[in-house]
This record gives sequence, C-alpha cells and structure tokens, in this order.
Amino acid sequence: MRVLVVAPIIPWPATDGGRIVVLNTTRALVEIGHEVGFVGIAQPRIAVPDEFGRLAKVWSCPARTKINVWGMARSLLSSEPYVMSKFHPRAFGELVHAAAEEFDPEVVHVEFLCMGVYGLSVAEARGIPVVLRSHNVDSTLMARFRDNQRNPVARWFANLECRRLCDYERTHLGKFDRCVAITPVDASALTRISGVEVESIPSGVDSEYYHPSAQPADGGTVVYVASMDWLPNVDSARWFLDDVWPLVRREACAARFFLVGRNPPSDLLGRADGDSVVVTGSVDDVRPWLSRAAVVAVPTRIGSGMRIKVLEALAMGKPVVSTRVGCEGIAGLQDGINIVLADGADDFARRVVELLGDARRRGELGRAARALVVDRYSWRHVALAFERIYRELLVGPA
Repeated sequence: MRVLVVAPIIPWPATDGGRIVVLNTTRALVEIGHEVGFVGIAQPRIAVPDEFGRLAKVWSCPARTKINVWGMARSLLSSEPYVMSKFHPRAFGELVHAAAEEFDPEVVHVEFLCMGVYGLSVAEARGIPVVLRSHNVDSTLMARFRDNQRNPVARWFANLECRRLCDYERTHLGKFDRCVAITPVDASALTRISGVEVESIPSGVDSEYYHPSAQPADGGTVVYVASMDWLPNVDSARWFLDDVWPLVRREACAARFFLVGRNPPSDLLGRADGDSVVVTGSVDDVRPWLSRAAVVAVPTRIGSGMRIKVLEALAMGKPVVSTRVGCEGIAGLQDGINIVLADGADDFARRVVELLGDARRRGELGRAARALVVDRYSWRHVALAFERIYRELLVGPA
C-alpha cells in the first residue's frame, strides 16, 4: 500500500518524542511491506539526511516554526490558533499536492492536527481516505500551560489560545475519515470536544535498543531526560530544581541531578554548578545517561499524549518517579509496582529520596517496568494497527 505521510517535521535525527514516534512508525510501516512517501517541514539550511531518504520518498519545505513574539502578535488578528498557523508556510500546500501527484498514494496519513488542512486538501482532490494521528490534545496542553503561568500576559494569551484550539479541534476533527490519539485519555478528550469517535494507538519503544545496561548505576544520581526547547519540559525542569531538588538535597546531601536534553534556556544553564546539578545540553545518545541513573525523574506538570522518554527509561529497567501527568496514557503502569507516582513537591522529593536509599527496591521496580514495555509496546504493533485502519477505509472491515 502507498501511504503519504504529511508532518510538520523531518523526523531524522529523532531528537524528541514527536520525531521518535513519526520516524519509528514510518520505519515499521516500511518493514511490514508498505511504501511510504513523506512530506515534511525542514529546518532552514538543514538538509534531509540520506538515511531518511533511503527509508521513504521525501519532499521537504524549509520553514521556521519556532515560537516567536511577532508571530504571536500577528495571530491576534486571526481566529486560527498560533500553534496551528505557525506550521503553515506558504509553499507547503503546493508541495503536498505535487508530492501526491508524483507518488499517487492510496491513503494519506497526517501527523499532528496542525497539518490536517494539507492532508484533507489532498485527500479531497484525489478521492482517497485520510487518517489523522493527534499526538496531543492541543487545547488540554494549552490549558495546563495557562494554569501554571504566573505572568499575566502569558496567562492571557494562553487562555486565548486555549479557546481558539477548542474551536479548531471541534471544527476540524470530524473532517477526517479516521482520527487516532496516542492514549485513551486523549481519545476520550477529543471525542468529548468534537463528538467524533477517536480510537487510541499507543506509541512504542525499541526494547532491544533501550535495554538494561551492564554499567552499574551511580547510587546518588537522578536524571531527567527531555528536549529543553519545548516549554512544558522547561516548566518541569524549573519546578524540579526550584521546589523539589532542595528537598532531596536536604535528605541526600550527596545526590546529583543531571538535566539531559538539547537547547536548555540560559536560566537552566545557569543552575548548573558542575557538582550537584549538571546540565548537559544536546547529547548524541541518551542511553549512557539513563544507565548511570539510580532514579529517573519525570516532573511533568504540563502535558498531553504519551512521553516517549518514559517508555525508554522503563525499557532500560530504570526506576521512574513521575507525576501522574508525566506518565499519563501508558497502560499497565501501577504505582509501587513498576513506577512510583508523586505530584506535589514534598511527595516527589520523598519518593526520590526513598529510592536513592533502597537499591533492592530500585531493582524490583526496574525489572517490572521493563517486563511491561517488552510485553505491550513495540513499533510493529503500532504499524499493524494503522495498517488495519487503512484497509478498513479502503476495503471495509475484515
């Protein structure tokens, strides 16, 4: 089957959760026998890697999609949410239609709602089905961001975006032939907003690549892995360092915290002291950093969808302390069995300190965590689930 994927990114290298999901789904679709064409937005002056070009036929359009103040200001003159419109470069629509003309797809697969207008346009023009995978509930994500803002201007704009996103989701979701969320929680939320039936297909993880290391963990080391150019992750890191870490250090004075992820803002770089707090910036491979962790922290307060970095830590057999938002949507997690849940700063710090002092407990949690991931989460399962949807749309249910 020829599947045309439309996405706001080029997913190679897979440096964040969205890219990991898109790249591994694309690869898995190819591995089970489908031909994939891929149309995406590339960062200016960055060539599409040859490795990705060997996986799929690729068309790309360079554009800047990072949040900027002028774009936000211009969006005040529009009813379209800024977090959607910033992914709509002028030339992209023509590129998608040109790619479809050359590739002749049987189905269009849209990654992220912000790209929906392009997938819908091509599907209508060619009379083929279109499937949306919504990685987050954007209105929920924005509402959580708003509720954690102290700056009144940021809070006002986030509230405006939240209202516009609810309208956008309500208007657009019903136009697709099938809508898919990554978690049951998100599927229910999108159904509630739009009245459209949304099913869930979870993300996967490569449990052979992410496996327990022979390298022993550093007994006092806490690691948080996340891209630091994504505002919800920055909020998480700030909250952990401001409210949680001082409480941990009070009880475990030799503990060390490693913040691992690309493009940390200056205030987080300034928190590094080379001893108790280390900020790595971009790393080529997160596995050595996860390997040294006695505890992996997931202090997420603003989120939607599924955190791939949580699955990776679980696959490596690491004990994870997470907020409930941080592990939302990962079926099979049980507090105290394969993960430790904590939401407030006092509780989060207490749980981290307890695990730092109990190597046997860390091992129990880690073994149970890996067993869950190996049993339930593979990219082949993801690809087969999408294949089923494509076939239902083309030939009807089996």
